[in-house]
Amino acid sequence: MNENKDNQQHHHHALGELENIEVNEKNSSKSAWLTRSVIIVLCLFFFGGIGWGANDLLSRETAEAPPEELVQLAQQEEAIEADAPRTTSEMAESIEAALRYAEEEKPRLRLNRSFRLEGDDFDSVQFTSAATREPLEDGQAKRLLAGLKLLAPALVEKLDSGYPEEATAFGESFAALLWSIELREGDFKEAPACKYTAYQCSAYNCGNQADEPLEECPQCQAKNAYELIYLDDYTITLTFRDASPEALAAFHPQTAEQLAALLGDELDSFAELEAITPQLIRNATFTAVLHHGGDVSAPIQLRSLRFSYDLDVTATLKPQDEFASIGGLVVALTLGDSADFNFDWPSISLSEHAVSLEKRGGFALKVEMTAPEGAEFQWSSSDDAIVEIDPQGNVIARGELGQSAVITASFVLNGVTYEDSCLVNIRVSVEKVELNHRKRKLATGDTLQLKAKISPGDATVKDVRWYSRNEAIATVDENGLVTAIAAGSVEIYALAVDGNQKSTCKLTVEGGEA
Repeated sequence: MNENKDNQQHHHHALGELENIEVNEKNSSKSAWLTRSVIIVLCLFFFGGIGWGANDLLSRETAEAPPEELVQLAQQEEAIEADAPRTTSEMAESIEAALRYAEEEKPRLRLNRSFRLEGDDFDSVQFTSAATREPLEDGQAKRLLAGLKLLAPALVEKLDSGYPEEATAFGESFAALLWSIELREGDFKEAPACKYTAYQCSAYNCGNQADEPLEECPQCQAKNAYELIYLDDYTITLTFRDASPEALAAFHPQTAEQLAALLGDELDSFAELEAITPQLIRNATFTAVLHHGGDVSAPIQLRSLRFSYDLDVTATLKPQDEFASIGGLVVALTLGDSADFNFDWPSISLSEHAVSLEKRGGFALKVEMTAPEGAEFQWSSSDDAIVEIDPQGNVIARGELGQSAVITASFVLNGVTYEDSCLVNIRVSVEKVELNHRKRKLATGDTLQLKAKISPGDATVKDVRWYSRNEAIATVDENGLVTAIAAGSVEIYALAVDGNQKSTCKLTVEGGEA
């Protein structure tokens, strides 16, 4: 899909590709957890999102897509719509089935906690005299704040090191590691949010994403090029009321004893820690990222769960050295704490999924695996006489022109087979590209239709991509239509998708009539 988008590359990337080709020519030619109310929200968006995802696939198919593929996508959309849960019980059953699937498959689970102290500016830190409970005078407070800023990286590092990453192994139960959480509708200070769409720049195959359509892409500077896309990964965010007892129970905040044990030593050079007291949990959010591959028969996978909150803390200190004259000191600041649970599902992915080779041609396939350490995968070909692959992933076309075979890499874990495939076609390569115009003059605002002739005529892949050396002078669209923009000279290229053969039209744009 999106072949038309691929025909327009980012201008600078295009120039780099052209230069590489020129060099080549010169040389040689990636309710256990949630109550029913939350389940409703999650499932509604999961299954709704799947339907939207299918719609997006349909909208992105080009006119050249095989009709049977469009029919299959339409049937898939109808199946999703028919099977989407409608009632509370149906939704609950769906999410419970997904949880059972995770329990059965036992993906690897990794827990990591990270911390921060205030923001970069520490504007909300307050220093108060322990004796008078009055704020310190401005000069003293500024000096103490400067000292705290210098100490902050060491404090955060100490907090992080106090909670090293924990993980389960593939096939191991993660019940003891994963936090349980019960949520009720009244616990939230705002409605749950689900992010299942984004806006993506479609110019030059840029792909930059934003939460709203931008007038100008910050990455490639294209104008009004954003289109709505539907995401395979759905992000659901639930925000608790501040000081919610449920958040205190669910988010496992640091106790006074834990904080004192972790920070006491690091504060020695600055002050003696006499007491530290957690005060209030704020901005507590629970975020779930879930994945559905677009196939209604495939179970939903948990990608990650995140618990994040701000904890207001007061610490009673006895300053050292130059601050000793201040006496007892109370510091009020905020500790940010996040716990991230990431699920690694077994998977295997090939570097290519469709390749055309010349007869006796070859290339190397690469594999990326998410699997237990030491797991091994196997290569196979649907027909070794047509396409052969060796243990190192080197593919060689053995058959005749027009034949094809499928190369598959697979491994088995806990009785389940994980695999990915690449279709290899044996082709007739492009040997030459010729344009209908090699040199032309245009006036600003005029257009010119360029056409590319591919040789030999029976070449398997006859597609070309069009590029302009300088789009400030002239642009060219995916069909070879050139538009003169401003006076100057520029080269317009047609590049064969297969074989990287090229042809050039040297264009002169004049200010008046050509």
